[in-house]
Amino acid sequence: MSCIDEYPEEVRTHTALHILKGAVVKVLGEEAMWTASTYVKGKHGRLTVKYNRKPSPEEIKAIEELANKKIEEGLRIEVKVMPREEAEKTYGNIIYDLFPVPSEVKHST
Repeated sequence: MSCIDEYPEEVRTHTALHILKGAVVKVLGEEAMWTASTYVKGKHGRLTVKYNRKPSPEEIKAIEELANKKIEEGLRIEVKVMPREEAEKTYGNIIYDLFPVPSEVKHST
């Protein structure tokens, strides 16, 4: 059993979307950093990235190859729980993407 099998399907799908997002930003650049929407249900996930144009077929292929290569590494998922203020100081606004976190949330995971 690989380490990824320890996690529920939705956690694995959520993590895969982070990997996909990283590949999108590496291929398309910082202009593609912001997420417009996401969907996660079991093994199915969707990521919509705010960008100024439709990616070319070559860019889509490069994103797919880069994401698959990272997944094949079989890296362990690391979950960090820290006070919200520390997370904001450490990672900045990128942790929120375009989705604000309610003020009552005291910890960021």
